[in-house]
Amino acid sequence: MTSLPRFEGNLPGILEDLYLGPSPDYRDVLIAGVQRTRQRPAWAFPERWLPMDITNRLAFAPRLPYRHLAVVALLAILTAAAVLAYIGTQRHVPLPFGPAVNGLLPVNRSGDLYLADPSTGAMRLVLGGPEDDHAPGFSPDGTKIAFLRGEDPEELWAMNADGSGIHRVGNIPVPDLTWAAWTPDSKHLVVIARFDGTTKLRVFDIVEGTYRDLAPDYLPYPADVAFRPPNGDEIVFRAQLRNNPGFFGLFSMKPDGSDVRTIIEPKTAISIDFDLKYLAFTADGSRIFYMHKSDLSVPDSPMELWVMNADGTDRHRFVHVAGAGWEGEQTVSPDGRYLAFYYVSSGPGGQIAVVRTDGTGPVVKVGDALPGTASFIWSPDSTKLLVMRHEDTPFVRPWLLDPAGGPGTRVPIDVEGEEPDWQRLAP
Repeated sequence: MTSLPRFEGNLPGILEDLYLGPSPDYRDVLIAGVQRTRQRPAWAFPERWLPMDITNRLAFAPRLPYRHLAVVALLAILTAAAVLAYIGTQRHVPLPFGPAVNGLLPVNRSGDLYLADPSTGAMRLVLGGPEDDHAPGFSPDGTKIAFLRGEDPEELWAMNADGSGIHRVGNIPVPDLTWAAWTPDSKHLVVIARFDGTTKLRVFDIVEGTYRDLAPDYLPYPADVAFRPPNGDEIVFRAQLRNNPGFFGLFSMKPDGSDVRTIIEPKTAISIDFDLKYLAFTADGSRIFYMHKSDLSVPDSPMELWVMNADGTDRHRFVHVAGAGWEGEQTVSPDGRYLAFYYVSSGPGGQIAVVRTDGTGPVVKVGDALPGTASFIWSPDSTKLLVMRHEDTPFVRPWLLDPAGGPGTRVPIDVEGEEPDWQRLAP
């Protein structure tokens, strides 16, 4: 049995080999760094100020109150659980602009309001009764529904999305209602109607019922209003000057009605009611799409699709479909990438088409040619177009169209042919 060589006898040779061995690559860098590093100043050492017997004395840690710590930890866990439970009960809502998750469709059938699943056609009654309730529309955050009740003069009503909390907005009917929409904050309704014997742009608080009139020096008729994304901090509207009626232009103002500015001078006769209509902002709020008749002196000249900067500069025709004599009713997809519009080439009816908002790429026909006119909106997630044909029948069946030009499908529900709407939900 051989014994292991003794380590002590070899130690001097090992140390010599280590000393003469190669130096690590980082040695010079390390030495240079040490030379650059300033030494800790003397006044930073406790011994500089305190007696050595104090600074060198061992300190004994007190016994930890384990029972108290356990109680504190338990309280912390219970508090965290309560916070998480509270957060879980709070409903997340989407932003007023941009893409969202597809929700339900608010529809009217024989004066009763339903929520419909566009995929299955399943409908759930949210408001029934003998009253004639119609024109339902979701708030941008998807939590409330505004609707009209009765015939002219109609009344403004609102309720929660589940049908609870139904109440009238304001204490008077709304005669000659021409336009109504939610504000981006989902707390107000903007209405253009006849109040006190004249047409006004009025904003109602849906809870308090209070209101304020905006831009009193302007007649907002024929009506068109758009909120500027991404914050809704500007309103663009079409109106006449009260002191010079008969011609309308485009104007902008702050949501409180202040800082009214002219974007396009009022030179269009009110008889050309589609000019400067269907205002549609790009997603970043930098440009506005609108309809325009380039030659206002010729009554039969075509209506065209135009675009301009939000301040009214750089006005020009956007795209044109060869042979089309009427183009417009444009709407921008929530993700801001595409513009859908309606055009008429020849004969009755027309065609819906989609094009990129930057004007590049082809104009894509969407769905079949329409036998008549139609209203359409984008789905909240920008993947579909919901189309409501204007048919001379008591009920119509909506269509879902592929904006890329693929085949469309019919929503398996029969409802009254009103302006379509689609609930926005948060992811």
